[in-house]
Amino acid sequence: MSRNIKRFLEAIHQYQSISKAATALYVTQPYISQTIHKYEKQYGVSLLDRGKNKTDLTVAGLKLLHYLQSCAQRENQFAQEMASIAHYHTGAIKFGTNQPLGRYLLPDIFPDFHKAYPNIAVQLLELPTQRAAYLLNSNELDIFYGMQTNLNEIQFLPLKSNHYYWIIAKGSDQHTRYKTKAIKSLTNFELLNNTPLINVTSHSKFQQNIDQFLLLQGLHPKIIATVPDLDIATKMVGNHVASTFTTYQAIQQNNLTLDPKISIYQLPKTLLSLQSGISTRMAPTPPIQKLTELITQVVV
Repeated sequence: MSRNIKRFLEAIHQYQSISKAATALYVTQPYISQTIHKYEKQYGVSLLDRGKNKTDLTVAGLKLLHYLQSCAQRENQFAQEMASIAHYHTGAIKFGTNQPLGRYLLPDIFPDFHKAYPNIAVQLLELPTQRAAYLLNSNELDIFYGMQTNLNEIQFLPLKSNHYYWIIAKGSDQHTRYKTKAIKSLTNFELLNNTPLINVTSHSKFQQNIDQFLLLQGLHPKIIATVPDLDIATKMVGNHVASTFTTYQAIQQNNLTLDPKISIYQLPKTLLSLQSGISTRMAPTPPIQKLTELITQVVV
């Protein structure tokens, strides 16, 4: 049976809406509707209860979802048992991170992991936290490093609480009011008003925290661009245009601490902080435990 129907039913049951489910899963609403209609026709039952204000699963829809979830759990358990028999000599691990953490982290930890498990392939996925939580819960992701996933079925190991940083280029109107050679605390938030700002997409929990901060502070910067991840946003400011919120790691990777045309400001953790850590399913396998150990060594 197609794995998509399980994903679609889970998302509709969670969001009580086909359109919200489509947004969360990065698919179109007609694709979800067509897939569900196919199974309704196959079984001769209605799977969705389309109400005026919400859409949820019918009794038949819930029964099918529970069946598919139990099949997935049994399949995962079987795969773990087979891997145990093989002593983890072969297989693959799906390793997820928030963008752009993976491209910085994986090169540091992969050599030691490959020595320990030379026949296990690692697939890197950079994705939003909400999407990672869904994939972990549906056994389609093995380990995730990034912001905390808020699901009871997922265990979270907090590793680091980081500052948010605001970087601004010389070409921006406010730069002369901020310009400094050292990283300093940003205290006069009013100066963010009407300042050109590059955002990342709203699917990012990083950006959601920024948006909430700006809303609570009553600030209204001028959004001039929206890009897929903060690494792109940081590079754009590194080309001396506008400003953005980013991480110190992205600043270092783009060598902006030495750029005299870029000013860097640290936001106080009391107002905004970036909690990162490792999310895994309960009872992680030895290879996942090894990855957790290596990530911890690099990050902490």
